Amino acid sequence: MSSSKNLLIWVQSNVNHYPGVQVTNFGKCWADGLAFCALIHACRPELLDFNSLDKDPASALTNLRIAFTAFKQMGVPALLDAEDVVEIQEPKSIQTQIIEYVSFR
Repeated sequence: MSSSKNLLIWVQSNVNHYPGVQVTNFGKCWADGLAFCALIHACRPELLDFNSLDKDPASALTNLRIAFTAFKQMGVPALLDAEDVVEIQEPKSIQTQIIEYVSFR
């Protein structure tokens, strides 16, 4: 099994039980910010209130900014811009951000 597949399985086991989150890849599933927020909340719930996040797709930038602010509070470098995640959804970049998170958590 590839390292990407292993990372995806690990992410799914941590976030797919959150309302509105269903991670099946490292692309579009991350564009609304909820998967990033769920991943952070799963390990550091004090950093953000997942239940207070707006699940409306129009709130994607806000949710991503909340997630990237939480990354910074953890000392995890934010390697992505919220706008890039919404517009580009580049799988390798998203994987790299998650790997950085895993190494810091």
